[in-house]
Amino acid sequence: MRRTPPVRLTYVGNKIKVTYMVKTQVYLRKEELDALRKAVAAQLAIPPAWMPMDLFQAYGCGPIAGHDDRFRFPGVYFVIVVAHSGGLGVVDRTSRAVRHDAGEILLLDPYRKHALVPEGRTAREHPYERAHGLVTDPESQFVFLDFDVKRPLLRERFRLSEKGSRND
Repeated sequence: MRRTPPVRLTYVGNKIKVTYMVKTQVYLRKEELDALRKAVAAQLAIPPAWMPMDLFQAYGCGPIAGHDDRFRFPGVYFVIVVAHSGGLGVVDRTSRAVRHDAGEILLLDPYRKHALVPEGRTAREHPYERAHGLVTDPESQFVFLDFDVKRPLLRERFRLSEKGSRND
């Protein structure tokens, strides 16, 4: 008589965790958003047409460990306008975070590793988090406006100074 091995069951508990959240929406009139787009383009000395309205987004997040966005955003560079940085700063692999001012414009290459970490830290000093939780502390919140610009239009601004290195 042949014995069947005992069945090993994997189960999931049914505990439900409810998190309180406040959802905020900010509305800009089309004229206000277009004026912002033109002002940012003027500061970067690029045509406003390079920053089309259909590639505009507003984001909010907390600290994020080192990563790249190459596969999620393969054809663009990010033009970021900081709305609120809390105590966070955008860093690459080697830099130490510095708090950003509201209105500061950042050019970010999603192909290169970057992180959003507390002021004074490097990307390596910030722990990787598997799940991002709700961020309620204003010092840990980073809110920004993002205009995605097609890579060929800004490629020259992102050329690496290292010999033989290319971004894409």
